[in-house]
Amino acid sequence: DNSPSLADHTDFGDVNVGVGAQTRIYTITNNSAVAIGLGPVTTNGANRGDFLVTNQPASTLAAGGITTFHVVFDPSAIGTRTATSG
Repeated sequence: DNSPSLADHTDFGDVNVGVGAQTRIYTITNNSAVAIGLGPVTTNGANRGDFLVTNQPASTLAAGGITTFHVVFDPSAIGTRTATSG
């Protein structure tokens, strides 16, 4: 997400370095009439190591199906930390 927001959970908020982490669960819904293939969720960017995908979505999502993936934010330094999905 190029516009992080607390409303859509793409802004992880304030997390203290070395004290805790913030986990977000994202849902993918296939609203089409056919199955779709999904690749693994990866992180890119200067601080990609601060964001760990701990649960990958299903590799195939049936028509009308739902899958989730989890991202854990555990900052390694003070200040704004950014990454994008790949």
